[in-house]
Amino acid sequence: MRRLAIIFLLVFSAQQSFAQQIQGPKPVEDQIIEPEEPPTAPLPLQVQEPTQHVVPFDRVMYVLDVSGSMRNKLADAIIVTDTFCSDGFKAAVVTFTDYYARWEGVPEEHSHAEDEACGPNCLEPGWIWLPAHRAELFSYLRSFIGAGSTDPTSALDYAYKNAPAGTLIVFISDGDFPLMLENGPRSAIRSAQAWRVEHDLAPVQMLVWATSEADSHRESLMELARLGGGGLWRADEHLTGPW
Repeated sequence: MRRLAIIFLLVFSAQQSFAQQIQGPKPVEDQIIEPEEPPTAPLPLQVQEPTQHVVPFDRVMYVLDVSGSMRNKLADAIIVTDTFCSDGFKAAVVTFTDYYARWEGVPEEHSHAEDEACGPNCLEPGWIWLPAHRAELFSYLRSFIGAGSTDPTSALDYAYKNAPAGTLIVFISDGDFPLMLENGPRSAIRSAQAWRVEHDLAPVQMLVWATSEADSHRESLMELARLGGGGLWRADEHLTGPW
């Protein structure tokens, strides 16, 4: 399934808008003067103009909330794992309640030596090929029933520090967690982004996926989407960003 076109369509739209801006105003005789309308109050959730730069990616790291508040939402969350992957993509899964766990993936024979970097045609431990390992991925995700408290801090720190260049982080949650903790998820993203810069690692973007319409209005998810730079999404509907 190739829904990556959604993201690149947003980039194209931004480029078209930019092109119109640099062409300058229309001649006076071609302009239609419209009566001014009174200003209206801004909506709580506004679609912002996307940036022209989207970090290219060829692998996805899912960070999935499997806590108790997700008990009746996990089925929909699992479907998301099909959305942003094309044939030949690599994928990894990090789940979390109040602490993270990394799925070991599907072990297979590696063609590279232990002291050599893994090329595009080999599979590192903890990663899978999609769609080749789609059945194994779904089987693993269906093993969760939704239980435990919710704190994505450790999962976000791990994802940012272990995502290779070319990785899109997809954070999937209902947003039912505290945002304002001193050393909470917001702090984890900022510090991990700084950590990547200090270690000369390429930046990665994080896209936030709300599991329902109500969840998409949670301040926690909107703030993580802003920090991650990849926008807030829900069921094929782009809500805001990327920034």
